[in-house]
Amino acid sequence: MFKRFGVLVSAANIATILALACGGAAAPTATKAPAAGAAAATATRAPAAAAATATAVPAAAPTVAVTAKATGKVTIAEAASTGVVSDLDPGSWRGGQRGLYRVIFEPLMYMDPDGTNPYTPMLATSWEMAKDGLSWTFHLRKGVKFHNGEDFDAQVMAKNMKRARGLQGPFFQENTAGYEFPDTHTLVLRLKKPDLGLLSRLVYGSRIGYPAPSKLIDEAGEAVITSDLGAANSLLIRRNPVGTGPYKQVKFDPHAPEHVLEAFEGWNAGWGGYRPTVKTVRQIGIPEQTVRIAAMAAGEVDIIYLTPGPTLKELRGGRAVLTPSVRVWWGELYQHRVPNSPYNNVKVRQAMNYAIDKEAMIDKLLGGAGTPAVTVISPMQFGYPKDVKPYPYDPQKARQLLAEAGFPNGLDVGEAFAGNDEARTWSLAIASYFADVGMKIQVGSSLGHATRNLPPVHDLWKEMGFGFTGSSLGGDGDYRVENFETKWQQHGYVVDTVQDDLYDKTLGTVDNSERERILQQMATRSNQLANHLFLWYVKAAYGWGPRIADWKLTPGEELGPDGFQTIRLK
Repeated sequence: MFKRFGVLVSAANIATILALACGGAAAPTATKAPAAGAAAATATRAPAAAAATATAVPAAAPTVAVTAKATGKVTIAEAASTGVVSDLDPGSWRGGQRGLYRVIFEPLMYMDPDGTNPYTPMLATSWEMAKDGLSWTFHLRKGVKFHNGEDFDAQVMAKNMKRARGLQGPFFQENTAGYEFPDTHTLVLRLKKPDLGLLSRLVYGSRIGYPAPSKLIDEAGEAVITSDLGAANSLLIRRNPVGTGPYKQVKFDPHAPEHVLEAFEGWNAGWGGYRPTVKTVRQIGIPEQTVRIAAMAAGEVDIIYLTPGPTLKELRGGRAVLTPSVRVWWGELYQHRVPNSPYNNVKVRQAMNYAIDKEAMIDKLLGGAGTPAVTVISPMQFGYPKDVKPYPYDPQKARQLLAEAGFPNGLDVGEAFAGNDEARTWSLAIASYFADVGMKIQVGSSLGHATRNLPPVHDLWKEMGFGFTGSSLGGDGDYRVENFETKWQQHGYVVDTVQDDLYDKTLGTVDNSERERILQQMATRSNQLANHLFLWYVKAAYGWGPRIADWKLTPGEELGPDGFQTIRLK
């Protein structure tokens, strides 16, 4: 099958057609690879994580390690034309730059540095759910100050929650019945229906649980869902994010390839016992991976983002670090359930999944840094269906299904929308496989790189074809089926009332075992009906320059570097 992979693989970061979104659980600490010239190490897989418990969490706040005052500077190169994206308002967050949120802001709870507990206390020291599941009580950390000097308390947290309009926002607002404040640092959230996925929804599937200061919210007003940085007053937070995290912003130009953070001396959390030892973290954008690798080899940058693939072998002057992540890629089928479209035929969708040799594509195009996908839920997430297997490569089965669907002589399945060279390489390989079984597909451009007028994201059902969609948010699998398989979806195109009804059942139970069973049932149904063109689960990859002694990325989740307070220099 080497003919399929003869296209030059660029080093640009893979662009999605739709905004990246997703959920995930604990992953192990990355295994460091040998130095230059050797293959990158493969980290072992973590077991699927359990969902958050509904019982009270120990009230102990994170241990704070005493360290010397932060000094020095580290430069990180990301795969972007600018150092950051413009999505720095928790109220309108749509999936970008998770890493910055985790160092500028703090969530109510989050993953511990070793990846063993996805609900480690942060701004919340403990919490409990009522027996009927209709209220959650959060006990908040005292003595916390924002970078601007304001105090953090329960009223500020509620103000942030009420303002949320980004991912998970619509569902959260509709299911919220009200707020109560027994004291200044206790928040009671009342719900209309039980929601055992609430903790994951607050800190992984959204940024609802990441507060900004009250004064800034009052000045900014309503959260605005737009990519326009000049829209309303939302730019006050987007350009000048203020949180309670270990680093504060000191320089940000959304149109320039540089973003500078400085250690916040007032930070009192000590995530996992860590405090910043590096005073300044400078992030820059270098789109081409080969250029990023060369910059690290020359000592111009200290850490680089790596796209899993053949160019990993080019790493010089540092180490490659691979760690399992919850990211999954698939083809989003825009005309799912559109009458008279071939995508409305389950046998055509199944044939598409059988037609592709995913193992060969992973080996040749991702450098082996992945495994075939079964569903939109990661194997590392609560709700993953362990007994379901990926579609095997079976072109004969694909031809048989097409004949049964009424297309014995093949058919045209429209367009594969590709946003850059990586996505185009994927598309060309897929087009070759499709051609072998009688399906014709044109390789086109994505929304962000359109050479012709395409409809808005939620109107892409007008287009016959598919676009590459990924999801890499942490948390449990609840978010993924909700956002890509039900009526609540913000990025998906699946229309399935059975999935809607099943998801509603997860909101009516206070039994986590039952909720897991339902999520697994939904994921299994999605696989059997081939609701998506399932591709692969991929690993996160970063390159460390010779100055870096240690750095703990948040395990599991991947989109933008974080955990800057854990960076240690030699």
